[in-house]
Amino acid sequence: MRVMQKHDDVMYPYKLFFYDCIWEGNKIIYPASNCSAICETHITTGDTIIIEKVREKKETLLFNGIYKWREYLLMPSRNARTALHLFNLKTKEWSYITIEESRKEWLDFREENIFEYHGYLYIFSYPLVVLKVDIDKRSIDYLFYPNIQPDDDIRGEIIFLENVIYIPIRHRNKIYKFDMSTEQWTILDVNTELRGIDTLCFDGRLFWMTGMGQMICSWDEKNNTSVSYKKFPKKFKKLVDRNGEEGFWFCRSIVYDNSIYFVPSDANIMIEFDINSGRASEFWIEDEWEEEEDTREGRFSTVKYMGAKKKDNVIMMLSNKNKNLIFIDLETKKINKTEIKLCIQTEIDKLIVNAAAMQERVVNLNAWLKYVGGYGQEHNIKNKSHEDTMGKIIYSLC
Repeated sequence: MRVMQKHDDVMYPYKLFFYDCIWEGNKIIYPASNCSAICETHITTGDTIIIEKVREKKETLLFNGIYKWREYLLMPSRNARTALHLFNLKTKEWSYITIEESRKEWLDFREENIFEYHGYLYIFSYPLVVLKVDIDKRSIDYLFYPNIQPDDDIRGEIIFLENVIYIPIRHRNKIYKFDMSTEQWTILDVNTELRGIDTLCFDGRLFWMTGMGQMICSWDEKNNTSVSYKKFPKKFKKLVDRNGEEGFWFCRSIVYDNSIYFVPSDANIMIEFDINSGRASEFWIEDEWEEEEDTREGRFSTVKYMGAKKKDNVIMMLSNKNKNLIFIDLETKKINKTEIKLCIQTEIDKLIVNAAAMQERVVNLNAWLKYVGGYGQEHNIKNKSHEDTMGKIIYSLC
């Protein structure tokens, strides 16, 4: 028996979704945000396996970030066990670095926010504190920003230049510089028309920033001078109105050749900005156009694109609208999409006695994971080949 969901039969909320992923060659690894599982997807075919079922009381939105360190997957959780979760890919075992419940909001970061230095992992969380982690000792030290408390503000997009981390502050015109070799801070007051800095990138000569205010700004650090560019395509607008603030237009800025590609957060379209001419143009992605905020069930975030990564000349990101992987070749401007689909392999029959459960339309992945996990525990499945590959047996994309 083979049961699978056809594309036109997949309910929107149950298409796999993630906030962050690891991109390794032709696959990505990610904690699915709408089910308690760690997944691996082939980026071209969409073929997917479940690496591991996460056994936590809370079933969704367990992890917002992921990082690979040696044989471990490192994931922060503030919604279930307040800890850094470590999954050993070799032994299939879990371990934890627990932090105080009062500090759980600090467990919010993505792969690109972690830097390895002299045996430590320096994690720059969105709240203004740095987690200095010793994985071997399972310990965390906290490095605080000078003259500011972690809950006073949040940081924007950080960049790494010559052993120094540049950290913009979202609601202030300040950039904190953290020297990895000395663990010393420098505070820069940025002369800019922006009100707060959210995205930051460097073209080799100038920094480029966005924040509150509909503009793109260059910034010369040495002279502390800034130039604002305010002309955008006519169709460019906000999709989201946030209470108490204007919100932010973009979530990532990626430099390639003489252009900067601004990945939308609250905005409706990707922008390609020509550094030489100062011209901002629309980067059109078919089927991704949205006229207004999309509040359909199953949309886990208002951010338009998640997990944006760049490798060589390709940008990859996950569409919040369609939950498809989008790949943009920055050299050719060619766009490819991969749909992450879900089906159940025939081998599951070997593990399931009551196959009637398979006859119904499978839409609740969490319930299914519970069902299979419960069956395995109840019947004491001890066959090592089954234990090692159970997730792979149960799920793959077709």
